[in-house]
Amino acid sequence: MKIILKTPDMNFKLPIILPASLIKFFIRFGGKMAKKYVTEEEALIYINSIDWDALSNAFDELKRYKGLELVNIQSHDGTYVRIII
Repeated sequence: MKIILKTPDMNFKLPIILPASLIKFFIRFGGKMAKKYVTEEEALIYINSIDWDALSNAFDELKRYKGLELVNIQSHDGTYVRIII
């Protein structure tokens, strides 16, 4: 997965080289930690509405589509965001 962020002032590329199993672990672990440590009631409503298992399984499907462009956004001020699997 690559995350590319370009602004008029900077150019930033972040390659994420992790196995899918490790990403799935971080998703499930992050969901449990978020539920445990978030105290704001409004934020907890959003955290509890996420199906963490479905999100984890979505990464299994996404690894089949290497090179797929998930996000490609350009604004009028020259900011550019791109996320590629």
